[in-house]
Amino acid sequence: MKCKILIIPIVWFACLASAQEKPCVLISVSGNTEVRGENELNWEPAQNGRIFKERETIRTAGAATARIQTSEGEVFVLPNDAQIEARDLRKLGRDEVVMELTAMALQHLPSGKDTASFREKPSAFILHGNLPENRESQASKESQSYLKNEERGALALFEQSYFAGFILKWNRLLNAFPEFASEPVEAALIQAYDKMGMPLRKQQALERFKQRWPNSTLLPQ
Repeated sequence: MKCKILIIPIVWFACLASAQEKPCVLISVSGNTEVRGENELNWEPAQNGRIFKERETIRTAGAATARIQTSEGEVFVLPNDAQIEARDLRKLGRDEVVMELTAMALQHLPSGKDTASFREKPSAFILHGNLPENRESQASKESQSYLKNEERGALALFEQSYFAGFILKWNRLLNAFPEFASEPVEAALIQAYDKMGMPLRKQQALERFKQRWPNSTLLPQ
């Protein structure tokens, strides 16, 4: 009985600490920067002091840049023509990344009926709302802009050492667009797995990279 009495307060304080974790805050913005909430279709202008929820997305356009203060008090710089979600800035450990990757894989297991081609599948930019009526014509244009922004956002995460967020972001994107590929991001992915102490994933990423870009000069030495 005494053990139970001691354990309950410990769990309660752990949950309280998690709930009181500081959010990400937009501390400065330059140029056209927008924010979109989870399950929302429309973007709205981003204002200094904006507090981000975990799955809200921020994007920059043209020459715009944004500086975001993370929950750890660090400052992340989002470059032009890039986008990330607030959850991409979490500082996660190896085990947490493995758990999220496993959950991600389970959610995207093929059903045996999924024979849609790349162009027929829902575009990755429609992650917060319903599909447009004219799916194919819109996918060919808007999804390419979405992919470009996601690619630049992923590289910004890697370059600023947010390796966990980078790995999870890129894997989410490939689940939505399995035929999409980026040589610089895939090269960075190999290094990110190494940084996170994930040798098997690193080897798989390396083999995939060599098959797709056998003559690449971007492979880490």
